[in-house]
Amino acid sequence: MDRKRVLCLVLYLFPTFSKSFRLDYQYGAILDVGSTSTKVHLYRWIPKTVETDLPKFEEVVYKKFKPALSDFVGDVKMIRPYLKEIFALLQQLIPEPLHESTSVYLMATAGLRFLDEDSTDNILKEVILFMSNGSMNPFKYLDGYARILSGEEEALFAWISINYLYNMFDISKTPKDTIGMVEVGGGSMQIAFIPERPIYAGKQAVIIGGREYDVYAHSFLSYGAKSIGMRIEEYLVRQNMQAVVLTNPCMLKGDSHNVTSDGKTVTIHGASNATECVRIIDTYLPKIPEFLCSPKPCTIGSVYGPPVHRENFLALGSIYLTADELGLLSDNDLMRPVDMYLMATNYCRLSLDEAAAKFNIPARWASFDCQNGLYIPKLLKALGFNMETENIFAKRKLNGVKIGWSIGAILYEEEKSYYTFNADAKLLFN
Repeated sequence: MDRKRVLCLVLYLFPTFSKSFRLDYQYGAILDVGSTSTKVHLYRWIPKTVETDLPKFEEVVYKKFKPALSDFVGDVKMIRPYLKEIFALLQQLIPEPLHESTSVYLMATAGLRFLDEDSTDNILKEVILFMSNGSMNPFKYLDGYARILSGEEEALFAWISINYLYNMFDISKTPKDTIGMVEVGGGSMQIAFIPERPIYAGKQAVIIGGREYDVYAHSFLSYGAKSIGMRIEEYLVRQNMQAVVLTNPCMLKGDSHNVTSDGKTVTIHGASNATECVRIIDTYLPKIPEFLCSPKPCTIGSVYGPPVHRENFLALGSIYLTADELGLLSDNDLMRPVDMYLMATNYCRLSLDEAAAKFNIPARWASFDCQNGLYIPKLLKALGFNMETENIFAKRKLNGVKIGWSIGAILYEEEKSYYTFNADAKLLFN
């Protein structure tokens, strides 16, 4: 008896179940543990039966839970009630007969990456104790279901998400048709794409829809928008160790805030000086001499990065936000680095009040567009992009779906499960 007939028979025998849910659905959840919250993504789909097919994911729920897991670093015992609330929601939404077959993955990003090793271990230990306990977690649990993602995994999952949503894994497409991904987050920035040349470092091999893709993926920790702002201020403090008042060229005139360094409070005022801001940014985007670069070519410092000249890229995170707030996005979402740089150079001449009024930006965010508008084009240039390239497009949503890494993660895990199951089945029947 084939699978569809079995499912029809089950639905016939249990009509009360079929009114509220379908037994042919599979469910899976990603708990995205970030720096400010845990974002719950619950998906459902009908499992594929043909290798070249792809599941059609439906997001059942998206919900944020605050605070972030990292906020429990001083009281890890509070993690259990925090997770109980999340898992109670999942138990309500996932049909009980499917609990044991439903995988729930807790994947942490920069929020836990920035903690020290002992703090991270203590938090993960509590999480694993909860998730591996069947009386608290009724869902499927295997080793690795709770983990900290590497920056490269996060980049790969975002790349998978983009190409899944753009239907680039269709059997009619080739790996050359895929779209690259570049993202500037808060703490780090990521890039992932399929280069034309062989990959000498940073290769991530993944099988999707029966086809293998060799993806270059790299994450630059501390190169996110928030991190680069902190590094600029650290630079200013180092250059003026005795000062209690400093000016930040990457902030707009009229903006100010306090920072504490080594127990000393320093007041920082905006200076609206694009030229000086770029000079400081350049110190964090060094390019080493060619003879020191191995394997070649190198991008930032000694980091290997294949050429990016021909592939289309989708830009996410602060790249999109900055381009959008500066009014740079065309009807087709094209984002040229040179346009952002020139706009930011003029924007950074404004005062805080002028920028907020002219660009309709809340005053508390206005200085970030000065800093990021100069930093992002310089960063893209360091990664090998031509400043006048017309291959970068910035977008936040596609067909109403916010573009992030979670749907790529669930597809990656589902494909891995599919091939593991079929390999086990072959061994069993052989």
